[in-house]
Amino acid sequence: TPKLAGREVLIRGYLQVSRLVGKGAFVLIRSALYSVQGVCFQTKDGTISEAMCKYICGLPAESVVDVKGTLTVPDKPVEAATQQTVEVQIA
Repeated sequence: TPKLAGREVLIRGYLQVSRLVGKGAFVLIRSALYSVQGVCFQTKDGTISEAMCKYICGLPAESVVDVKGTLTVPDKPVEAATQQTVEVQIA
């Protein structure tokens, strides 16, 4: 829920979809009942490199992944995920 915005989370699930867009990676992580969008953008200070974004998008579909990040509220609801009012900013 949006009340959890700003909270750091660790999510384990299946990588359903990943795509590289510009300098960022978008992923859809799902469990048995729920799915959430994760986003990862290249940073100027180099903590997240272009290679990391490419690596994320190169993972095979249905891979089991652990995702650590911060919950944020997107500008528009994420229609592809069951958790439409939050997304994970991957750290």
